[in-house]
Amino acid sequence: MMKDPLSWPAAEEKKPLSEEPPKKSEMAEDMLDLQIESMLVGEAIKVNEGNNGVIFKVAIPLETELAETLKLEGEGDSVDTAIKVMKIYQPGSGEKEFEMQGMVFDICAAAKEEGTRVAEIPRPIIIRDIELSEGSATTLKTGGVIFSGTQAEVILMDYIEGVDLATYLYREVVKRHPKAAHIQKSVEDLSFSDLQKEAALALGYAAPGGKSHRAEEKLFEAEVVANQNAQMLVKYLEKNDFVLDPRVVEIIKNTLDVMHEKGVYHRDAHLRNFMIDPDSLDKEEDPIVYLIDFGTSIVAGSTERVGVSDVYLEGGKRFISDDYAENFLTPLTKSSEAKNQEKKNRKLATALRMKKRLEKRPEWQRLWSKYEKDGEISIATAFEEIKGWSSVSSPELQFTVFTVVLAELDEKGSLDRAELKSFVEAELEKNPIPFVHNQLIEVSDLFQ
Repeated sequence: MMKDPLSWPAAEEKKPLSEEPPKKSEMAEDMLDLQIESMLVGEAIKVNEGNNGVIFKVAIPLETELAETLKLEGEGDSVDTAIKVMKIYQPGSGEKEFEMQGMVFDICAAAKEEGTRVAEIPRPIIIRDIELSEGSATTLKTGGVIFSGTQAEVILMDYIEGVDLATYLYREVVKRHPKAAHIQKSVEDLSFSDLQKEAALALGYAAPGGKSHRAEEKLFEAEVVANQNAQMLVKYLEKNDFVLDPRVVEIIKNTLDVMHEKGVYHRDAHLRNFMIDPDSLDKEEDPIVYLIDFGTSIVAGSTERVGVSDVYLEGGKRFISDDYAENFLTPLTKSSEAKNQEKKNRKLATALRMKKRLEKRPEWQRLWSKYEKDGEISIATAFEEIKGWSSVSSPELQFTVFTVVLAELDEKGSLDRAELKSFVEAELEKNPIPFVHNQLIEVSDLFQ
């Protein structure tokens, strides 16, 4: 996660809200707000920025009244805490997000107690609606927080170290792509926007540029192009031996499943809202995965509504489906060898299904009667006989039946792989047709 220190000036002193001495509880509340404001503008480091908020990191000393008020615990002299400042001040939006985050925190804590692998949820500590001084408000606006006036909602939560999955994948593209060689040594230091730009240039991302004039059409076009670009990224990583620890996807799926069981939907489950600890991947222990940003989350009812369109539609706005990250990442969890094996298994399964139909045909029965009589059958002879069957006149069907014959020989322990290799090499020399070449190579690969 990028850490961009900002040199904030000290917060301005606030004027008393009333001439009368405030009550003790009011004084404590005001003091808490002042302490948070002071940390924001004096000590906090901007570490991330999302659509609806800016995240700052601050170390709160344990031996302080503030740490006691917030009930902070930890090892060492201080506890790293995250402060999220809502980008646009909308009274109550921060409180709603705080409540949803707390709800999901409890849901996942209960699931973990039952032995389910789920993501970590940053523990929400406190939500405050703070009236900032003019100087503090100006300073925060410089840091990217957009609001009018001086009122701001802030959420304090446990700070987590990690990398969001979009950043992680862009880094993997940049590390591998020859067009990004000039920045590969500094890839860990690049901001998300710079990583995205470099990966897009390397992969040749398309940009929306159609003739659409209506807003709805432009939005649809942008979504189509974004999906095409996403597929380019996935295909590039697949071809370049990138494999994501499959337990990451399992944890993501489990987390959203247990939320849905309680009627809770995240509705913003894109890759930037899942964070991982890269050092925890591919180890014996489970990888560390975090789910963040609950600003669009809702309680929508029973599990029967999972995937129902109205869960992801509100006020004419469409939200991101909770299965987006799972669907995006799943193809990246399998190695090339595993995918090839799955392809072979599908072909063999198809061959077995066809065998049941072929067994009723006289051509098939004659072929295997000859095998039973002679105790063997040459691969070349079988291939020539199949080509003469009137019921399998197309080349595609001939190769399918040929695959069934080879599978049957293999099952009987009579398939000579050296003979198959010699047969394929001879046929490749005799036949220049590309389709035949491809089919021969596929058949050879299937039984090697």
